[in-house]
Amino acid sequence: MGNLVLKGVCKNFGRLQVLDGIDLTIAQNHSVALLGPSGCGKTTLIRMIAGLEKPDCGEIEISPGGAAYAFQEPRLIPWKTVKENLTFFLEEPEIDPTFFDTFGLTEILDSYPHQLSGGLRQKVNIGRALLFKKPLLLMDEPFQNIDVKNRVSFIRSITEQRKKEGFTMILVTHNLREALLFSDTLFFFGPKPSRVIGEWTVAKPPQTAFRSFDWLFEEEKKVVARFPEFMI
Repeated sequence: MGNLVLKGVCKNFGRLQVLDGIDLTIAQNHSVALLGPSGCGKTTLIRMIAGLEKPDCGEIEISPGGAAYAFQEPRLIPWKTVKENLTFFLEEPEIDPTFFDTFGLTEILDSYPHQLSGGLRQKVNIGRALLFKKPLLLMDEPFQNIDVKNRVSFIRSITEQRKKEGFTMILVTHNLREALLFSDTLFFFGPKPSRVIGEWTVAKPPQTAFRSFDWLFEEEKKVVARFPEFMI
């Protein structure tokens, strides 16, 4: 059994059917990306996985421990500092200082959200989700306000954290390169009422070659050739 299993999951909003019979099994310590047209139900799906929405049919089975959620918008507490935002909901508020260094947060720990750029606020949002140390991490387009150079470094840091702690990650994104860097598997969703209509296993290079982007460009070409309807 996987860390997450979805069986025939569907969702309607009034007369509008958004999701129609989603079947997925995602293994522990696996990273996947959900791609598809805007409005096809990707965010709705991870909200149901998080327990924020209820499916109208089907089953969602999650391994014990629950999920952490990094939203599209940071949702930081404005009157608390970065460090206070990171620790406010934790049962054990003491954090290894190397965590702050790894995710580029050390120099802003005493800052307030209004003093930060959109990209930095989003880093705090993602860092907070990671600190919950749940077996499942859900991320809804979390990198869109982070500049490209920092985005790549940040994704690598998250990937290393996943390998070290063994949790599962699900990313919603419209950015194929971001998905390829982040994920082991891509799932493609069709238009409403949406189903999973394609799957791609990412062929990543050995760690020694990972810092070259040649593999990324080649993998991107293969995915575009296989799923041209998704590449606008």
